[in-house]
Amino acid sequence: MIKVIWFDDQYKDLEQFKIRAENQGFDLEGYESAEEGIKVLEKKYQAFDLILLDGLFYKNKGQEKGTVSVEGIGNVIRKIHELRTKKIFPYFVLSGQDKFTKEENTFLKANSARCYDKKNPADLVKLFKDMKEEVKTLPDVQIKFRHAELLEICSDDLLGFDNYLRLFGLIKQIEENTKIEEGEKMLTEIRKIIEGLFENLGKLQIIPNEIIIEKGWVNKSSLFLAGKHNGYDYTDEIVPAIISYNIHKLLDIIQDGSHAYSDLKFNVDSYIKNSKSDYFFRSCVYLLFDLLLWFKEFIIENQDIEMNKNRWNLIDGEWITEEVTRIADNNYGTLKDGTTILPTFVLEYELKIGDKVDIIKKKNNKTHIDKIRRSI
Repeated sequence: MIKVIWFDDQYKDLEQFKIRAENQGFDLEGYESAEEGIKVLEKKYQAFDLILLDGLFYKNKGQEKGTVSVEGIGNVIRKIHELRTKKIFPYFVLSGQDKFTKEENTFLKANSARCYDKKNPADLVKLFKDMKEEVKTLPDVQIKFRHAELLEICSDDLLGFDNYLRLFGLIKQIEENTKIEEGEKMLTEIRKIIEGLFENLGKLQIIPNEIIIEKGWVNKSSLFLAGKHNGYDYTDEIVPAIISYNIHKLLDIIQDGSHAYSDLKFNVDSYIKNSKSDYFFRSCVYLLFDLLLWFKEFIIENQDIEMNKNRWNLIDGEWITEEVTRIADNNYGTLKDGTTILPTFVLEYELKIGDKVDIIKKKNNKTHIDKIRRSI
């Protein structure tokens, strides 16, 4: 759909026109006053493709009925010119006033604008045709059309507009034919999008809220999705193994490359800057795209918070990490702190001296193990 911000003091009474516009592929978002619409346009300029203006509408929010004037359209056109450094907006004037549609209008002439007549069916057909033709000349809109399915995950009820801007910026980088140079900056944008994704999963309790508010919550969220968080028992798989694996690997790269932590294991940013190509960075972006498309459907299909919470249980007791220091001939093991490992655990996990394990000790006997798993 072509997104249009629409300024008209009577837009609420023009439902039939709005339906007709939708049938032509236009999604109209209406505002009665310049003040209201301009605030939205400034904040979400990247969300809109075109601007549709009545000739006369309110300048300010809450203005007395019947006090419409050309001040409203004048303010909007000034704002359109101010925004040109960020985005160029084609605009169209649609009015039912004779002073705009039948008489020579100095305001329209000064702004090189043509007015379409609300009352003339042929003019409405012409308006929709001209708007479609104008969209074909706008590179950003064409990018949006090509990646519409991907960008849907940034709707207001999912990842939101801030992440829309980040994702759209990544798409534009990928579509350019020049080598990508701002590796560190773009990896930071990927990290923020993943954080937004995890926050959304937290709202649905796909990831427990307790994890989202913890220090180091991003990596712990990744572990949880993989079914490897040692503070939880799982009654069902959270996400497929390939999805959790790709998230984990992507986080490793972007946290290193965006300097999210002081310990740089891979020196990713240096590698990107010294590389003769940008294939490595592009592969990270495409992996993000694939994950977002998968999670878009996953989130839509998992809106039931209670069902999501039934997939996991918070474990009573605290997991601690210990090292295996001894394995006896009878397969009893001993940890560094003296805790005994039963032969069943030693054999099941094929433990050897030097292995690290996560354990929860029995409440009534602190030298024996209640739960155990290999440390990640």
